Amino acid sequence: MSRRIPIAALVLAAAAAASLLLATCGGHAPAHVARRARACTTTLTPALSATAIAGAIASARDGANVCLAGGSYPPLHILDAVHRSYVTVEPASAATVTVAGIEVSDSAYLRFQGLHMSEGFNMRDAATSGASHDYQLIDNTFEEPLYGVVLYGGTVPIKDVLIEGNYMHRVHLLRPEAHGRCFAGYAQGQDVTIFYAEGVTIARNTFNEAAWHYLQGGSAGPEGVDVEHNLFEGRVTLACSHLNLWQIWNGGEDDTFKDNTALGVGVGANGERPQEAATDGLIFENGPAAASCATSMRDTVITNNLFVDAASSYELQIYTTQGVTIEHNTVVGSQYGSGLLQARCGPSSDAVMTHNIDVENTRASPAFDFQCAGSCLFDYNVSDDASAGLFGAAHARTDWTPSWGSSSWDRRTEVAPAPGFYVASGLPFAAGYEGGGGP
Repeated sequence: MSRRIPIAALVLAAAAAASLLLATCGGHAPAHVARRARACTTTLTPALSATAIAGAIASARDGANVCLAGGSYPPLHILDAVHRSYVTVEPASAATVTVAGIEVSDSAYLRFQGLHMSEGFNMRDAATSGASHDYQLIDNTFEEPLYGVVLYGGTVPIKDVLIEGNYMHRVHLLRPEAHGRCFAGYAQGQDVTIFYAEGVTIARNTFNEAAWHYLQGGSAGPEGVDVEHNLFEGRVTLACSHLNLWQIWNGGEDDTFKDNTALGVGVGANGERPQEAATDGLIFENGPAAASCATSMRDTVITNNLFVDAASSYELQIYTTQGVTIEHNTVVGSQYGSGLLQARCGPSSDAVMTHNIDVENTRASPAFDFQCAGSCLFDYNVSDDASAGLFGAAHARTDWTPSWGSSSWDRRTEVAPAPGFYVASGLPFAAGYEGGGGP
């Protein structure tokens, strides 16, 4: 994977600050809201023009800390900010800074931290760009933007990106739903959009109510996309939306989804479930409608994730993949369950689907489906129907009545769930989510 610079130690904000965020964002406040103080190399103010602010960031010396004085800033377009070590852009001490969107093109080594974004980050290179990138987006709060983060490479993919500790609330569509249809413009309604990127880590974020997709796009190359320790929560807000936790619709390499928690919160617009965080959980496809068979999808890992009332369709809908590992996931209350499926591109190969739990589906369909050819292993899975015992399984627990260490978490008052939250007990072998997920 890509180069990473560890995030500074983070601590919980004071109770008053947490209450303010709850009131502002309409959800649970992010845990990561305090940052290590740095000395300001220079301080910019809202009185400067957008061009002057962007120019100061581009011309800052390597390693500089560019502080923004409190206030509201216009959209910024930062071009050719090519540095050799990170230039950090963050609020001055004790300042609250709101920025109406930041576009970054053909740049390298930029870190944006602690900003309140009323519009998102558009990291989009020119078609002929070969910039080295290295971007970090840390501890920012996004309040009802049209998009969160977009990664759109030019000649080469955007590489080496860390998206960590952010809170995104109600990323929405510009045009409302009409006649049963949604109209999504450029990356609209999506928390993170990966058009052409690799070497991306998306970690310890809280994604609260997206309109179109929480995450869209897979890795363009072997450096992969790593999605870990995130909390996805919310509901389907538009009946016309095909809302997914993570949609890969045109192939991907070395994509990993691990240690994440997804919870349905509230009443969804589709009206089929009392709680639904998405229409599909993970839907990984070989191109549109899973039918572009020349599109490669390989080396996928989905491990130690918890999904509770998180999909009104399939929770795991994974199509033809060369090399896929699906293990130690717990799915509770989706519609169709967990499937390694095939469309016109045939079955997957080199597939492992073990130690998973899938229960309480709302439709009369098998909890598990496993379409695989070549090297395949389906074993040690648990279901409340007979499907865990199919597909050559030598070990299974079927017709299981769920027993959890804990199934209660009041997100309004508890920062983290109780120990044992949806960790299974009473099984003859280890299976399902083992804890430790979320931010």
